[in-house]
Amino acid sequence: MAPLRPLILQPDAAPYGACRALLRAIEAMPREQVRPLVVFPYAGAAIAEYEAAGCDTVIRELAVLRRSSAGVAGLVRLVRDSRRTGR
Repeated sequence: MAPLRPLILQPDAAPYGACRALLRAIEAMPREQVRPLVVFPYAGAAIAEYEAAGCDTVIRELAVLRRSSAGVAGLVRLVRDSRRTGR
């Protein structure tokens, strides 16, 4: 059976805190059953560690959705801003 391919969006590429905790969780997964694809917003020191743990990695700009964007007013702002920036 082919391994599971979870997509993980990692908001930071620095090897500290939550980034380190996620890496430890991935390292505990059986490599023959799980092969994550981790998306980072920029190049950083953590990427090599994720690759050593068996992850495929890519660097892509990630959008940020803040709590202030929740609700109708936040959604309107989000749409207006995305139209203005073309994203």
